[in-house]
Amino acid sequence: CPCGRRLRLISMAKHPNPLIQKTFDEDPLTDSSSAMLVGPSFASMVFCNELVNQLDKLAVPFLALHARADNVTDFESSALLMERAISNDKTLLEPPAGTSHNIFGEEVSGAWAREVTLEWLRQRT
Repeated sequence: CPCGRRLRLISMAKHPNPLIQKTFDEDPLTDSSSAMLVGPSFASMVFCNELVNQLDKLAVPFLALHARADNVTDFESSALLMERAISNDKTLLEPPAGTSHNIFGEEVSGAWAREVTLEWLRQRT
């Protein structure tokens, strides 16, 4: 439906830190409008539902970095991933305090995120 490409559905909260919000607004890979488009919103919802229904089959090693203060994605989704995935090698790491959604792009957590990800990969190669 062509209207799904233009209609806005989900209200997006602004980050309380103006510098972080500026980073989000200027990111060419994000839709920085005040509300998310219907099409991507629906696709995200379908993907999430399918993923949750298949977590009990997730047996490969995986790493999740998630901030409790994430204002876009609920931290509980990562907790659910850890609980339901059957992998014996699963890691959930929380970034430094003050981190929100853009873990790799935020000043407080960018270097930390790169370092822990590389170390996690090194331990498995």
